[in-house]
Amino acid sequence: MLFWYLILGLGILLFAFSVIFILPKMFLQNRYTIREPKDRGIKKYKFSESDYAVVYEPSLFARRYVKQYVLAKRSGEKTIKCMLDPSVIYIDFDIVLFDSEGKAFLVINSNDVIGDGGYTDEMKLPPETSYVTILVNKVNEKTFRSEKSVNIGLGRIFGFGICNVILSIGASIAFLYSLSNIFGGVFRESFPEEMISSGLAFLVPAAISAVCTLIASIILILKNKKR
Repeated sequence: MLFWYLILGLGILLFAFSVIFILPKMFLQNRYTIREPKDRGIKKYKFSESDYAVVYEPSLFARRYVKQYVLAKRSGEKTIKCMLDPSVIYIDFDIVLFDSEGKAFLVINSNDVIGDGGYTDEMKLPPETSYVTILVNKVNEKTFRSEKSVNIGLGRIFGFGICNVILSIGASIAFLYSLSNIFGGVFRESFPEEMISSGLAFLVPAAISAVCTLIASIILILKNKKR
């Protein structure tokens, strides 16, 4: 009896984890074409054993508007500050963050109205940041085609739905079999057949799957909004 309770509990956990985390990560997560840092370091200042500041020049296109930026580490905190072209009054740009292995792990969007100084506000970065790349989206009234790709096509959405349905049906059959063995007797003989013939064997997991999908969508929205 305990065995079937464990199987049922483990099945529910695996199903929920798959629908909320694994499938969305496989099919619905933003993907970027930026693979490695493109910007060039031109000066480095060392303040102590662990504190430093490096001056970078962005890629040729971004350099029209973001002349240089400083990636600094002080007291264990990493920051970035950009020096802009005098013609820039408003700028919308993305900062792609890379770790020590050269992998992009976060994209931060920044919208700045520039004052007389010609600099953006200093922005804090995660401690694992080793390099960054600047992608300019809009300057003053000009909007540019983004250098990154965040398209979630219909194929990926369709694949997410198909896998969701297959997983739901499989989970339904496993749950029914576990419950029938937990209660035993006549229940074990009639319950699965009645649930399948009435359609509840598929409606119940479909409803659970819809709730899990909603939770996954909320998590993705909040995660992307934060980024």
